[in-house]
This record gives sequence, structure tokens and C-alpha cells, in this order.
Amino acid sequence: MHHGRSPGPPADPREGGNYDIALYTSQFTFDLFGDYYFSYHSSQIPDLGDHNGANTTRFKDADMDAACDTMKNSIKTADQIAAAYTAQKVDVEKIADIGLYYRQSVRGVSTRLQNFFKNPAAVSDFWNAEDWFVTQ
Repeated sequence: MHHGRSPGPPADPREGGNYDIALYTSQFTFDLFGDYYFSYHSSQIPDLGDHNGANTTRFKDADMDAACDTMKNSIKTADQIAAAYTAQKVDVEKIADIGLYYRQSVRGVSTRLQNFFKNPAAVSDFWNAEDWFVTQ
């Protein structure tokens, strides 16, 4: 079974690799592992294994895999930073990614709302709601 669907061609042409060019949206966060591993590690190529991988560009590179493995397995900050540097270097040198623009995240809140901080991971702005309070 492919992505929980019945056998047959994938609904998204990127999953089957049947495209000439693809437009992606990306938003990098402070999660180095999640930003790189699922998009660029060769084990995440959707043709392999359980077909749930997100490496729809089918990029396969030993240096990128090693960097992603370090981000996955090391808890040392210095190792994580060095691996992210390597992943970015490999991305620039070996992947045909062309950044068209970077999306800005703008928030409008009342000046009365205190302790509101944009979530650096961009998942939800309610990440620290328990710390909010309203002034008069």
C-alpha cells in the first residue's frame, strides 16, 4: 500500500518522480533534524521501503546522508551545527534548489498583550500561551 492508498500511480507526480520541474515551499526552523532529514536523506526517497519518504527530488549523496545522520543521532550542539553547515554546503553545491523568495511571518497583536513571542518553529503562535497576559 502506498501512502495509505490503493496500488496505482501516485496522486502527486512528485511522489513517482514524474516531473521536469517542481515548485516547493519551505520554511526552515530551529529544528535542524526535521528541516533536512526528511527532505534530503536518501532513506527518505519515496520509491524505497514504506514509500513514506519526503525526498521527492530523489537526491542521494553520502555527505548529505552523513550530515543528516549526525543531526538525527548526536545530542551535541557543536555536532548539530557542523552537520547543518555541511548539509547547507551540499545543498548549495549539489542540489538544483533555487530560492525564489523567503516568506516573511508577520504578526499583529494588541499592545495590551504581553509575553507574546512568535514561535521560532512556525508551527503555532500559541506555543507559550500560558505565559500571556493582558494589561489595562
